[in-house]
Amino acid sequence: MAKIEFKGFVEKHEGNRPWTIAEGHSVKDGDKWVVKARTFHKVWLPKGLSSLSEGALVTVTGTQKTVVNEYQGEKKYDLVVYADSVADKDGKVLDDGPVGGAGYDDGDEPF
Repeated sequence: MAKIEFKGFVEKHEGNRPWTIAEGHSVKDGDKWVVKARTFHKVWLPKGLSSLSEGALVTVTGTQKTVVNEYQGEKKYDLVVYADSVADKDGKVLDDGPVGGAGYDDGDEPF
């Protein structure tokens, strides 16, 4: 179990599963930022936050834990983030309803 904070884009959500939030790993190439890799976090939202809009840029703070599941007799290990808070791109902590709009202004460091 570890404390974690990251900024990423909301990817998708399917039914009663964790949200997928993609954290981009960027480097500056000349005058542009280029995403070289992504980490896809499985995130359970905090109580009181029911949904997020796909594509929204959010900052997640919480605890990352290993979850063990068994499928067809084989153990599977997943890293899952249990969010204590989720903030929008302006730093406002979200507590109810969807967050809309996404991204960052051209020229801003994306992460």
